[in-house]
Amino acid sequence: MVMPIDLSLHQDGPAAPEVYREAAVPADAAVPLPYALHAVVPGDTLWDIARRYGTSLRWLVLSNPDVAPHPDLIRPGQQLLVPLGDGLVHRLAPGETVEQVAAAYGLDAAAVLAHPLNRGGLLPFAHGILFVPSPRSVDDRQPSAPWHRDRVLGAVPADDGLPRGTPLIGPITSLFGEMAPELRSGPHTGIDIAAPAGTPVVATASGAVALVAYDDGGYGLYVVIDHAGRYSTLYAHLGQAAVRPGQRVERGQVIGRVGTSGRSTGPHLHYEVRLAGRPIDPLLTPREGGP
Repeated sequence: MVMPIDLSLHQDGPAAPEVYREAAVPADAAVPLPYALHAVVPGDTLWDIARRYGTSLRWLVLSNPDVAPHPDLIRPGQQLLVPLGDGLVHRLAPGETVEQVAAAYGLDAAAVLAHPLNRGGLLPFAHGILFVPSPRSVDDRQPSAPWHRDRVLGAVPADDGLPRGTPLIGPITSLFGEMAPELRSGPHTGIDIAAPAGTPVVATASGAVALVAYDDGGYGLYVVIDHAGRYSTLYAHLGQAAVRPGQRVERGQVIGRVGTSGRSTGPHLHYEVRLAGRPIDPLLTPREGGP
């Protein structure tokens, strides 16, 4: 749930209560995730990323099918799912079942769900993510590029400082511009991403924290970050903020955790991108000076 489209993002809003901002999310409220979300920075290569997280290059590439055709062209701000076990992470498509995914990888669905990282089915249900342990049938998913080399050299340009990607991985439950009179008085000013309480929320670009505030009737606990090119991003309904106003943050840095504060029907993140104070679709790729 969000506030009307003309809500200002200035520093004169109410400050978040200290006790609320620093409150820890109960350990049993979060679903342990089988992946890390890595934001590519200049100088990264897939080989280095895999080694840094203790996983194999193969599982890293197969967990990111958009990277597979050209693993040498990763770019700053690109977000990668890095599996934290011996296997790959599969994002469930709308309508796709665990049985279908398991069969595609040559595995038994019950065995896949029984893996500890899938929490007996809790992970795919809550997060739209399935951990596939040691898949057998992956030949048709192998990229054509030489990803198996000892080092994949990436042509990584300089970071332009513009927000890209999403602050976490999860099913998008509400799109930009959607109308829902029972929830808000105007069009949706961002996107909603469902995730378990306590899931880390990362900055989608480097910048300076402009505001950490609490709005009981709308955003709840939220963070605003100013970026390059007159862009700003907003992260709402947090359960915990990990930054303070004036703090410098880097792309991919954890700035808070998912909660259900403010006007919210359950744990999720409301995420906005604004250009000169006006909301734009977060799923579009920003450009210097405007869309």
